[in-house]
Amino acid sequence: MDEVLYNTVIDCLARNDDETSLLNVFEDMKTQGNVASAITYGILIKSYINNNKSNKAFEIFDECLKAGVKPTVVIYQMLIKLQIKSNFLDRAITLFNNMSVNEIHPDKNNFELIIKACLDEERDKEASQFVLQATKEGIKLEKYIYENVADLVKSSSELKPRYKSEFANSLITLFKEKNLNVDKSVIDRLREFIKYNNNSNNNNNYYCENMSQGKSIYEANKMYQNNNYNNQNSKKHYSTTNENDYLNERSIYDISSNDVSYTNKNKSFNNKKFNNNNNNKFQNKQRNSYGNYNSNHYHNYEEGKSIYS
Repeated sequence: MDEVLYNTVIDCLARNDDETSLLNVFEDMKTQGNVASAITYGILIKSYINNNKSNKAFEIFDECLKAGVKPTVVIYQMLIKLQIKSNFLDRAITLFNNMSVNEIHPDKNNFELIIKACLDEERDKEASQFVLQATKEGIKLEKYIYENVADLVKSSSELKPRYKSEFANSLITLFKEKNLNVDKSVIDRLREFIKYNNNSNNNNNYYCENMSQGKSIYEANKMYQNNNYNNQNSKKHYSTTNENDYLNERSIYDISSNDVSYTNKNKSFNNKKFNNNNNNKFQNKQRNSYGNYNSNHYHNYEEGKSIYS
């Protein structure tokens, strides 16, 4: 019998779960000088997987490699799916990466299989790298894959902001270079993500810059907040004019009324001083964005006490 006929018989025995006869025919095939092909090994591997004999399936796979037979994409897909189903994601990733070693190019099904597994396990970096790899090879993935990976990368606490921006930029660039007709909503989501991440980076850089200039944590944090308000144009900001108060790291509420001015956009509110000849009675009617404070607070401040005392 030739190879085609042997494969037909082996496949028939595999469908009937006749493992003993299957192996006998397979050994006879090799004895008669017929070289088993990737199709033959694929039939055997599929048979063992269907019968929940994963160890046997990998033994046949190893035999295939030792015989110098190049496994097909379908064989890798079956084994990767088997490892994922058995909760061995790291082994599945290793198998996937071995495809390139054996000069086998993964197809769309293989990429989506491994990416979905990474998404389920929140393996954000691996998922993003596989998406980039697929795009570099000109493979267009399903829309939800791009969206889910983008959302996972965006919310990731493991990945650095710079990596996140580079990932989104690289993906958009690859879409154009490979002429992949990706849904516009995917592009818009990535661009929105880049814009959001860049704003976050600018604020973090502003904070670090102030810290590096020797400013206190209080100062740097306050300036970071002001910068964030300016970037978003959605919150009011204020500024103080007494540098000594900042250097002493006093609370904004502790600053004397004659040392503070608040700025809210183009309107300015200057504090007013009210003095009373009675030494034990002070009433401060200063109004600002933080509320009204009575004379007891002012009196405690004059005695060197904190406003919380």
